[in-house]
Amino acid sequence: MISFGAKYINSVNIQKINRNNDLVEQCRVSCVELDPECDEDIDAMADIAERWDSYWKFPELIFNCMKYYSKYNDKLEGNKFYALTAQTKHFTCLQPSEVLAVCQLDEESDDTVKLKYLEVKPDNVGLVKKPYEYNHVGSGVLNALKNIFSGKRIRLFSTPTAVEFYKANNFSESGTACSEMHYDA
Repeated sequence: MISFGAKYINSVNIQKINRNNDLVEQCRVSCVELDPECDEDIDAMADIAERWDSYWKFPELIFNCMKYYSKYNDKLEGNKFYALTAQTKHFTCLQPSEVLAVCQLDEESDDTVKLKYLEVKPDNVGLVKKPYEYNHVGSGVLNALKNIFSGKRIRLFSTPTAVEFYKANNFSESGTACSEMHYDA
């Protein structure tokens, strides 16, 4: 059993750019669930929020949510926190420098989860910085979530600039609200 504050859930393939020859290679990364009742996970999320200079500030929002739920765990039910990390072995603690993406979900019902926040480490977003080390990180997160919540609808509200990204990952526009998307298992 892999053990650290965060709990190993599954692994997915993304792409890694080999800087020696600029070739793209398949890379296996781990999806872990963060525990808001674990001080190490809260500290790791605080470190991520501080390290990532991001426009949307989702890591900071997720950190604040984890801190809130750590105090009021009766309100925690249904809220889930995940990270995609390059760590694949020797797990003793979550290494913030290895985290590639973070997200927060809310299990709304038995058959639907809502993706509240998803952010890829800014160093791996082509619009922010090139050259980047990893590619398709956001798709990797979505694939991990599709596996975790197999058989459930994943619902979200997308920023207008991300609608095409979600469509490319088999999400559909719901048509009920601006940029509301869903994935039907």
